[in-house]
Amino acid sequence: MKRTLLISKLFLLVVLAQYVHAAIDKVVVHKDKRVLYVYDNGEVTHSFPVMLGSNSGPKRVQGDRKTPEGEYIIDWHNPNSRFYLSMHVNYPNAKDRQYARENGIDDPGNNIFIHGVPKKVFNMTDPKKIYNFLKSANWTNGCVALSNSDMEVLFDLIPAGTPLIIKK
Repeated sequence: MKRTLLISKLFLLVVLAQYVHAAIDKVVVHKDKRVLYVYDNGEVTHSFPVMLGSNSGPKRVQGDRKTPEGEYIIDWHNPNSRFYLSMHVNYPNAKDRQYARENGIDDPGNNIFIHGVPKKVFNMTDPKKIYNFLKSANWTNGCVALSNSDMEVLFDLIPAGTPLIIKK
């Protein structure tokens, strides 16, 4: 009886282990390539095209529309965003705040997210047309944007606390 119970428990653990996804190592955005990569156990498991803000260097000040560069954390998810889902980036980090202090910048900005297309715009027109238009422009205010279908995958895949690296 004990042996049968032990074998049953081991079988259940093996079956469950197949469905448990290893923790995501990090998310990396390459601004020049306009691609977001998801790493799991050191390997790229997903890649998504992205849309950005102004791509001429790192974010330094509120309102510059630039996407930051550096090491951050995706610290919380918002399923009720005015965009199609969003994940908050902890910009500015300590290095960004130090740069601002050293250069007399009062407000380095905030409210940087990874998000989908704005709901208001997306609901006004054909989704394919609006996505094709938006992906050709630097339209965000410094955020990283994905198509809504890609955002849905990413939103479910990335837990809060995941490291985010944004590179030039």
